[in-house]
Order: sequence, then C-alpha cells, then structure tokens
Amino acid sequence: MLDAQSILRIADPTRSIVLSGDADGLVAAAGEGLLEAGRPVLFSASLLDPVLLASALGSNARLILTDTNRLQGRRWGTIRETTGYTQRWDEEVDRGDLSDQRLDVLPVRPGTLTVARQTGIRVDASGYGNPVTFTAGDRPFHAVDGRLDTAWTVGAFDEVVGEHLTLTLDEPAPIESLTFVQARSQGQNRWITDLRIHLDDQAMDVVLDATSRTPPGQLVHLSGADVRVVVLEVRDTDVGRLDHYAGVTGVGFAEVGVAGVAADETILLPTDLTDLLGYDSGAELAIVLTRQRSDPRDPIRSEPERGMDRTMDLPWARTFELRGEARWSAHADDALLDDPGAPRVRATASLAGDLVSRGRAAFDDDPTTAWQPPIGPQDGQAVTITHPVPRAFRDLTLTYRADGLHSAPSAVTVLVDGVPIGRSTLPGTLRAADDLVTVDLGLPDATGRSLTIRIDEVVERRTMNWYSGLPDVLPVAIVDISDGFDFPERPQRIDTGCREDLLRLDGRSVPVRITGSTPDAFARRPLAVTACGPTLELSEGEHRIVATAGADSMYDLDRLVLTSASSVIAPTHAGMPSLRVQKLDRTEILLQVEGATSPYWLILGQSLSAGWQLRDDAGLDHGPPRLVDGFANGWLVAPDDAARTSFRLVWAPQRTVWIGLWASVMAALACLLVAIRGRRDSGPLAPGSPVFEDPRRSRRVVPDGRAVALGLFVATFSVVNLPSWHIAGPVIGLLMTLALRGSIPRRTMPVLAVLAMGSAAALIAIEQIRFRHPRDFVWPLFFEGYHVLGVLAILCLAAGAVQALVERRAA
Repeated sequence: MLDAQSILRIADPTRSIVLSGDADGLVAAAGEGLLEAGRPVLFSASLLDPVLLASALGSNARLILTDTNRLQGRRWGTIRETTGYTQRWDEEVDRGDLSDQRLDVLPVRPGTLTVARQTGIRVDASGYGNPVTFTAGDRPFHAVDGRLDTAWTVGAFDEVVGEHLTLTLDEPAPIESLTFVQARSQGQNRWITDLRIHLDDQAMDVVLDATSRTPPGQLVHLSGADVRVVVLEVRDTDVGRLDHYAGVTGVGFAEVGVAGVAADETILLPTDLTDLLGYDSGAELAIVLTRQRSDPRDPIRSEPERGMDRTMDLPWARTFELRGEARWSAHADDALLDDPGAPRVRATASLAGDLVSRGRAAFDDDPTTAWQPPIGPQDGQAVTITHPVPRAFRDLTLTYRADGLHSAPSAVTVLVDGVPIGRSTLPGTLRAADDLVTVDLGLPDATGRSLTIRIDEVVERRTMNWYSGLPDVLPVAIVDISDGFDFPERPQRIDTGCREDLLRLDGRSVPVRITGSTPDAFARRPLAVTACGPTLELSEGEHRIVATAGADSMYDLDRLVLTSASSVIAPTHAGMPSLRVQKLDRTEILLQVEGATSPYWLILGQSLSAGWQLRDDAGLDHGPPRLVDGFANGWLVAPDDAARTSFRLVWAPQRTVWIGLWASVMAALACLLVAIRGRRDSGPLAPGSPVFEDPRRSRRVVPDGRAVALGLFVATFSVVNLPSWHIAGPVIGLLMTLALRGSIPRRTMPVLAVLAMGSAAALIAIEQIRFRHPRDFVWPLFFEGYHVLGVLAILCLAAGAVQALVERRAA
C-alpha cells in the first residue's frame, strides 16, 4: 500500500472529519476523495461527549452527510443479501422472525439513522422475498410505487398462504375500487388465485383471474365507504399446497392501485449531525448520496431502488457544487440504445444485465459480440432488424457460438416484414474447433423493411440454477446475421450535453452532463456526472433530490456528491506534536509525545476494543478508547505543561491470559506429582466380574407420592418443549412414574428414545428416496414434520436421566 499510515499516529482534532452515517458511508466518502491523512474520522452518532463535540465541530472540520446507517433488518446465515430494505422509523419489527438479528454498531437514537418516509399510503407486509436472505428489491412499497417493473413478492420456495400486505392511508378515504397486477419474475410458475380483502373491520373474498397477471390488471369494485386500513391476504394459489416448494417462485403484486389515493416515498438522511450545529461555523460540508442497487446480471433479483430519492435537512443556507457518477442502465429499453440514422434492432428478450448481448450484437459484424436471449427455454426467441426503407435480403448466413457453454440452434424461421419466407435446419453443434459455426440459410431472396430470425429448436446445453437447484437451459449466442448491411461504428466517447430530464431538486430540473467512454458505458463502468449550470443555492431547511429511473432515461445516477463551495481546507496545525515509539509488541506499547501545546488524538490502528488502556508517566488513566477512523482506538489527549509526555498502552485482558496460563502450568505440575506418587500404589483390588442388568427388570424406587410428583414435573417440562404432539408430554410423565413405581421395566425411557430417533432417521431416509428432494440450503425444511420425533427422543433421554439420578440417590 502506498503512503500507508503508521499503526500509531497523531491526528488534529480541530480538523476532524465528522460523518453522519456508518462504515458504508465511510467507504463512499473515501471513494470520493473526502478522507485525508492526519485528519481523524468520527461518526456523528457517537459524538455524545461535550468536549469531543467542541473539538470536532469547529470551523476547520469537514462535515459529511450520507444516506447510510439505515434502519433495516440483518440476517447472518449467508454471505450475500444480508441486509433488508430501508424501513420507516415507526415501522414495527417482526419479532417472530428469529433470523433478523440487528447488531447496532453505533448508538441508535432519533436522527442517527437513515429511514424511509411514506405519505399517502404506508405499506407493511408479513414478509418479503424468501425465508433465507433479505432481498430489498422485493420490498412492500414496490406494490404501490406506480411502476410495473418493481413488485412486492413473498414466499419464494416457501408456503405463501396467510401472507399479507397492509396498506394504511394517511386519512380515511372512500375507496371505489382496487386494481391488481400480479408480480411476474423470471420463470414465474405460481400465481395468487384466492385473495381476501380486509377493509378496516370488513372482509371480502376475491378470485384473481388471468387478467391480474398482465397490465392493466384486474379491477375489483368496492362499496366506496371510507376506509383507513386495507389488508390483502393470500388465501390460495394455482399450485395449491405442496410437500415442498423447491423451484417454486414467490407471489405478490407489481401494482395495487387504490382509486383516488397516491403513494409517495423518500429516504430521509440522518439529522443528528445538523441537530448538533446551532450556527454555521464555516466548516466544509459534503453530502454523499448512493443509489441502492443489485447486480443486474442476476435475473431473479430486482433493484432495491430504480432511481434515487433523498430528502435532507440543512441547518443553514449553503452553496454547493454538484458532481457524481452514472452508468448505462441494464433495464433500459432497446430504443434508448439506438443510433440515430441506423436501423432499429429489437429482440424478444436479452441476457439479463449484459448490454453487449442485446439484439444489435447479431448484426454489428463484430465476432466478439453476440445476441443472447435470457437463460431458460430458447424456443420462440427472436431478433428483428428494421430498416428505414425496403431493401433486398439475399444470401443470408447465420453464425452462432459453439464453445460448449451455450445451447446451439438447430432450426430457425426467417420472416421478412412479418411473413415467413422459409425455415432452415442448422447442425446444432455444441462445440466447434474455433468456437464458431457459420451456416448458409439457403433461403430465397426477399425484399422488405424488416428481417426476423426466430429460433424454433435448439440442442440444449444445461446448467444447475443456483437459486432453485433445478436445471436451466443456457442461451444460444447468435454472433452474426449477414443481411448485407454494415452498421456504422459508435463514437468512442459519450457526451450527453446538458440534460434536464435526469435530476430534480425541490421539484426543479437540475441540468447535468454525463461524459465517458463508450466501452465503459457498455461494461457498466462509471461515467462522470457534472452540473451544467451555476452552483446550487440551498436554503436552510428540508430539500428533496430525485433522480429519474435509469430504465426510463438510459442513465442510472448511482452517486451524487454535493460539496460546499465556500469552505477552504485549512493547513495542518503548526503545533502538532511528534510521536516516537520506544517499544512495540502485541500486548504493550511504550511511546513518547513531544511538542504538544494543544489537544490531539492519539490513535492506535487496531480494531476498537475496551481492552486497551492508556496511562501517561504521571499514572493518569485516559479512559476507554473511542471509535476513530471507522475502526481504530483513539484517545483525545489534553497535554500538560511538560514538553515531553510518555505513555504506556497495555492490552489489559492479557493479565487474564497469563493467570490462565500459570493456572494451567500449576495444574499440569499437580497432575505430574499425582502421577509420580501414584506409581507407589498397588492400585485397587481386582474388580469382580461384570453383572449384566436385564433392561426388562422393574424395581420400585420411591414411594407413590414422590413418583407422581416427579412424573408431573417431567410431563410439564415435556409439554413446554414439544413443538407439537403435546399429548406426548403427559405420556412421558406417566411412563416415568410407572417406572419409578416398578410397574414397567426400568429402561423404558432410554428404549423409547432410541425408537423415536430411529423412526425419525428411517422416515427421513424413506421420504428422500421417494421424492428426491434437492440437497440445498433448504433441504432440512422438507422434513420439519419429523422434527418432533427428535424432540421426543431428547425428552425421553432427559426423563431417563432424572430416573437414574433418583435411583442412585435412593440406593
């Protein structure tokens, strides 16, 4: 690493960088060049000490507002998709979801978190996505956001009956009708058929038919009475109840239209930093906004945010300069990629997230590109080129990729102006020497404006779908269709000029310009965003900045940075002391600070831990470390009059480690002495012959009253711990009572435990053989019905242990 900082360093508290957000915001700020060596980084949520506040928020500080430290769920069972969507501050957490474990790194209080604000309609749901990971793109608000390319979905590879979506209006309003458009994800294979609509305290059942599966959707008329809360409960689907749901998609709604009511959502930035500032100290101010997104190459995931929508509260008026970064949207329509004056190319569908694999690649005469339909069935996929004027199509050839990683077309139909002119049979070779196969289609010449190649049959190349565990068909790759037209080359640079349709601030258009290289755009690497007009004058108070969705404009505005234009970064304070390390090991550090005339930060660049203790040469304990630089230990030191101060940093838990090590040594020596002394002993008398105890033997151990009391205790304990079959609890208690009275064999309980566990193992093996459940991360869910047998086995063993203890004490 170039210019790496020392693990022990001094920083100037008067030039602090104070960030409102969390570590995600710290990474974003670093990427924008807002962090500097020698300047300590502090989180505003942890600024609770008045002394710390006074030193950190001066005129030489740099204040950074971010849209991080979000109020969201967290799961830890996977390495991806571990955070949920951004929630409202008043949103209730599902306490029944034991997988949602929120570990708050920073103090949580009003104003420290980034939260959602919903007006018109507040939306809640019983769940979203799937039961294993958090998929923020399936969040509940997507059901009412007015976009059909987003949706609330729930119950992927799981049961969905009973799942519900709750719409709470700001005020009671007459609702004449509801419109439903169901969610449609890739490979959608399950639909809601029975829906129960709760209108405050009334309910009605509705059958959703095929019209609800495509826009404009299914219209359901209501009474028009005033309603405040609408709950949509899933009662059944077209697949019914299944033994397992591997490979079954979730269900939900792309849009629920509430007649006469519009929903709106914006993301509120934390306000704790601005709440701390009563006046404008002249400190530099930067605002870093980042769109939440997912990898568009993952076709089963939808983006958490199609476009950025942020609201920030400024404590005073400021002037800002705007910059940022954008990417070509992978969700943009082919029309937004058209070259002016060039033929128009459209495909039925293209490989998710790959702009190079759009339909144009089949006609661009570039052997390194190819049109690829989405993963899945290839029959019926088609690509069409449309010319401005009619032209002749003759000597048509088709080149496809045969690299063993794609399916291969074996039959295609060619259409001119939508009329078939012939069907061609292709070899369907999956692997060729040079990875390409060119075929003369052998069709008669034709004249028209449009030429369509439709795939009728393919030789399939399959792969395993990581999500469903089921086989998927890999796409074909059409490298070239020689139609006699040479596409003009694209310019190597992109310059949009000043566009007023990409960004709005407080309802007004903000002209911005996007520049970059064309290869970067196709690869979805960042393009530069700059403001066209003058600097932005923002008054004190709330401001809302909204970016147009990339699917509508071609450009995803993924990062926006507003920096205060009036502040000047002050030079490093001339009185900064020097640091000299005298001893450095893993548990103790001796250091000396010279020339300190004002407070300074002493930073140890190891993960924050209260185990580190700092004392000076006068024996003063400087207290526990504070979080600095996003991870490190820091102490704010106020120097005395001495020109030189010595410090000792000690890892205090090491004392406990040394005590444990010495205790281990002493125990080992004691064992050694016992072993040496034991050599003099002749040992115990030879044991007698072992006596086999018949497990069928019964013996009265305790009086009837005590046996009944112990049986009741075991029965109660069993009922509390059984997930189902609660009647088995009293049976276990009764059997132990009889065993203690000598009415049944003594070893009844251990034998029952073995039988219960053996039965569970046998039933699981039989079901796996019969149904061949996919062996993936949801495999244990297929056998939840046998879980109770395992619990029974454990309870029987526990009862047997209690019985054995009573027998020993009675003996």
